[in-house]
Amino acid sequence: MSQADLKRMIEARYARVNHLKEQRERRKETVVAKMEELQLNDEQKSKVLDETAKLESEHLRSQRNKISLNDFEQMDIIGRGAFGEVCLCRRKGLEGKQAVYAMKKLRKADMVSKGQVHHVRAELDVMSAVDDSNPWVVKLHYSFSDEQFLYLVMEYVPGGDLMSLLMRRDTLSEEESRFYVGETVLAIESIHALSYIHRDIKPDNLLIDAEGHIKLGDFGLVKSLAQTRLRFHTPGGAAATTARTDSPLQGRCAGGLTPVREASAHAEGSCTADASTPSARSPGGGEITSSLPLPAAAAMGSGTPRADAGQWQGMSRRERMATWNRNRKTLIWSTVGTPDYMAPEILLESGYGAECDWWSLGVVIFEMLVGYPPFYGDDSLMTCRKILCHHESLVFPPEMPLSAGAVSLIRGMLSDREERLGRNGAAEIKAHPFFVGVEWDRLRTPEAVPYRPRLSSQEDTSWFDHFESSGVAAQPPLASHDDLLFADYTYKRFPSAEGLLRKTLGELPTPPPAPGPTS
Repeated sequence: MSQADLKRMIEARYARVNHLKEQRERRKETVVAKMEELQLNDEQKSKVLDETAKLESEHLRSQRNKISLNDFEQMDIIGRGAFGEVCLCRRKGLEGKQAVYAMKKLRKADMVSKGQVHHVRAELDVMSAVDDSNPWVVKLHYSFSDEQFLYLVMEYVPGGDLMSLLMRRDTLSEEESRFYVGETVLAIESIHALSYIHRDIKPDNLLIDAEGHIKLGDFGLVKSLAQTRLRFHTPGGAAATTARTDSPLQGRCAGGLTPVREASAHAEGSCTADASTPSARSPGGGEITSSLPLPAAAAMGSGTPRADAGQWQGMSRRERMATWNRNRKTLIWSTVGTPDYMAPEILLESGYGAECDWWSLGVVIFEMLVGYPPFYGDDSLMTCRKILCHHESLVFPPEMPLSAGAVSLIRGMLSDREERLGRNGAAEIKAHPFFVGVEWDRLRTPEAVPYRPRLSSQEDTSWFDHFESSGVAAQPPLASHDDLLFADYTYKRFPSAEGLLRKTLGELPTPPPAPGPTS
């Protein structure tokens, strides 16, 4: 283990201890606030606080008595990625909906060799920081490890993901998109409020629950803003500069892209022809060329042509949709990944913050309405070039007319970070004309949902692809010094404030009505 790894491990250990302490304090504050809301009497309050202290002690003991893979019955595999897989599972000894989970299984050896240790730590931290009052994020219930693997046992979200919905539908109407985008804005806002950036917003990470609502998942690239130089522009709006050494390009993208240092050239909109840079014709007829140093051929597909290479520029919109649908799963499940949803500042590795998530959402909105992402190209290198030259390459196909509000929203989000819609927080996006008429506090009501998945049971996996069970091969255990990097990779969800009150008091009293206006 290197000194840097040892230092990071010690820092993670102390951060974890502080994190657990903050969680305990936050839980107590939530319980006290709930008791005040219900106007409990002193006897009831004392009973609830005694039960809270008892449960906290039991919870601390349960953290020491670690659960294991033997506590779960593994069922269908519903997802597979570069480093592991996700399966449906059932907790042995439990019945009903509470017993069914999704289990994410990651190879420890891959996490070490691909430089993902701090990412899986951050993933655990952010998911454990999300409390039960947040309906927009997939809940983590347990985490544990064994000699070879890390396990995250999460809420099972049975309706598939937005990628699958788009593959079935090709495009969504503006009305439908307004709902899904609105819920995603609230999901991203809730993560930013915890001082994290998601950094991997894309359709396959936007899950659809049994009621048809969006839940944000896959925090494998999450970044803590608390570890960066954080600048708050307005309440709830954060912009931060992250280190170049912690880019999502690392590990996820086969070694990452060669850093592009001349970010100032991009800021000035320099996309002029260069003798060493091949040009491409944009869908609008303009030249897409760049004098910028572009990603090295060693990364993100090494410039290897995608399927149907050389044809993209001359395709109709419907042909492009078909091509994108044929290629998207191959790109998503590969170890190389795809840059289609990455903000230009991430490709440039020039420092970035929370606003990079809003760029990615802008790409998703374009894809919802048009049928393919705006910067897709014959190879990953061309996609990167288009992203860096987004001023010229962002073109709306004339055969798919969008409303002025939709075009304005997309252009606002797919702009330079200094001008990007959302740079001062989610309130900027909510106030955009595209969302006129949206009742943000009523998005989770049944009447707001445009589509609800049909499910035969709580274990229904029909909205997911199925995989053979041999995806994650066994490997020799890690060396002991590497295994220390995953010390304390243990979590168990604490009961919610409302659940604790119900357990203590039985039926909860009805909150008193809010005082009306005085005459």
